[in-house]
Amino acid sequence: MTGTIALTSLAAKLPKPHPHGTDILHFSVRKTMENSGLLTNATGSVNARRNQQGHANNQRLDINASQLETNQS
Repeated sequence: MTGTIALTSLAAKLPKPHPHGTDILHFSVRKTMENSGLLTNATGSVNARRNQQGHANNQRLDINASQLETNQS
């Protein structure tokens, strides 16, 4: 019982969030593709971003590849 009382007391002392604030999220990741050796000059990368604030929600996904041969599977 003592642990429950301590957690309740701690939660009561934490500051309350400002009621007029806006939640903000910024997420970004970049990954370089690994060349398996089939085409020695081939390169590529993937970039993903998400920015969210208030009613704005911007998302972007970029996939880049170069030095690939045409009409290949």
